[in-house]
Amino acid sequence: MKSYWQEYSPSIESMMLSQDATYLAENEQNEILSYLPNYSGKKVLELGAGIGRFTSKLATMAAHVTAVDFTQQYIDENQKQNQHLSNITFKCDDVTMLDFPAGSFDVVFSNWLFMYLSDEEVSTTFSKIYDWLTPGGYFFLRESCYHKSGNVKYTENPTLYRAPLDYLQMLRVSSRDKPGCYKIIRAKNILVYIQHNGNPNQLCFLVQQMENEESTPLKQHLESVFAINSFTALERVFGYNWCSTGGELSHRDFSARLGLRPGQRVLDVGCGTGGAATFMARHYGVHVHGVDLSSDMIFKAIERQGKLESRVKRRK
Repeated sequence: MKSYWQEYSPSIESMMLSQDATYLAENEQNEILSYLPNYSGKKVLELGAGIGRFTSKLATMAAHVTAVDFTQQYIDENQKQNQHLSNITFKCDDVTMLDFPAGSFDVVFSNWLFMYLSDEEVSTTFSKIYDWLTPGGYFFLRESCYHKSGNVKYTENPTLYRAPLDYLQMLRVSSRDKPGCYKIIRAKNILVYIQHNGNPNQLCFLVQQMENEESTPLKQHLESVFAINSFTALERVFGYNWCSTGGELSHRDFSARLGLRPGQRVLDVGCGTGGAATFMARHYGVHVHGVDLSSDMIFKAIERQGKLESRVKRRK
């Protein structure tokens, strides 16, 4: 893996593997940082820091940032760009070999890292991160799912384009032997990529380390209802992409009463697997933001969004 990245110069185009990097970089950076919890005055660990696209932004608010990358030329460039900041520790090391004392960081941040690691390496690192976090600390990761997003040609591609549910499962498994668990706070796709090229497969996850998190009867019921097998069974009753009573027929009548017009923005609360969102985007030309408390359903909605016609998936 190290030899693969050593072929790429320490530039923004290399980091993003995209000829559109100049346009995407700033917009993407601002969007991703907006999804982070408050890290002002916090201790932040940045994994896969690269040339420092996010390092300087993190360091302007954090008490201290530990920036790690396994490519020396990238760490050198990062240090050069941020030498004016005194609250950054630069470390050239393999993420899978890192070791820190328990409770060392309030926030762990990664961008395009775990898609280059094996399943075993991902699970092991997730488990370590749980220990490195302070109680109630946050872990943010962003990955390319399903297929590549850049348009730079390369002869070798070691990336593992997983489904988002794979990451969710590894987060769950990696914390099974812990006193608490990883709690999914947010899981969503990156809007800049949807708007720019209709690509909904850039995913980010914000999880929180929760100690002594007990499973209540209500939580157990909801997890059962929203499990993949459960909503698949609901779709057999209400129709593909529909998990609630009435299905498309009821929503068709309901939507007709809303006075929807092309270009309007709609918030779909309890969007499930995206049936209503897809219907409104396709038939009314509105832009839909779907929200659901089930990460399983959200991931299934995103998976199906990627298979829609271009004009529709740009509106979800």
